[in-house]
Amino acid sequence: MRKLDHLLDIPNSWSRLAKLYVMGERLMDSTLQDAVIATMIRNRQTGKGFPPPSAINMIYNKTTEISPGRRLMVDMCVWRDGIPWKEAKNMFSDMHPVFANDLLMGLMKERKAPGKDIQAPWVANPKTYNRSVQQGTIVD
Repeated sequence: MRKLDHLLDIPNSWSRLAKLYVMGERLMDSTLQDAVIATMIRNRQTGKGFPPPSAINMIYNKTTEISPGRRLMVDMCVWRDGIPWKEAKNMFSDMHPVFANDLLMGLMKERKAPGKDIQAPWVANPKTYNRSVQQGTIVD
């Protein structure tokens, strides 16, 4: 398999990798796409950041819905090890709408039930859902 590791140390590596992946899609070059995916995985594993919304949007805008690149973007977000985009204000306006849906579905699928010692918030403190609590006046 070809390696693209030289792209790991350049600025905007995620955007460049996304462009290469899309080019592989257009050329129907699965070898190139596989090399890009492997490099994206190494990029994330070596702590070189997280794919920015622009890279995710590019992949979602220019690939088919069964694209492994799309699945990788979702999985990297579902299985993240931190907050991916601290500057993101609104997922539904900043991100491709299909990505936002895929991410939500992925999160719901992978979310595990809390442990036995942890209560759901509406059980642990139901009054936090009362309007009077939200407005600062607690009514018992």
